[in-house]
Amino acid sequence: MKKLIIVMIGLFVVACACSANKDGAGLPDGSSGQWDHGSGYVVAKEGGRLLIVSEKVDGEVSLENLLVDVSPNAIWLAVEQESYEAVQIGDQVRMTIKGAIAESYPEQATGSVEIIK
Repeated sequence: MKKLIIVMIGLFVVACACSANKDGAGLPDGSSGQWDHGSGYVVAKEGGRLLIVSEKVDGEVSLENLLVDVSPNAIWLAVEQESYEAVQIGDQVRMTIKGAIAESYPEQATGSVEIIK
């Protein structure tokens, strides 16, 4: 019985040590890899939603290649029609998220934006 308890504790420790580190802590550049969803860059507009990524995208890259190859922090943000029409692809925006964020890739949420530049 004692051996069984020791094996179970050992498996628990191994399972905890091998769990995925989703926040990216300990990246080589010293960053945590997390995105606070405070601001980002608009890379696509579709059906009242803006695709916003955390880092500026240089050059011409297709949306599919961007999401698959580069895999930036990204969110589809549903916004009001006025904001949707005012924002242009390439704009840097400040986001306000309203409610929960769906943890798909790209993430999905509802909110508002303010153009920074």
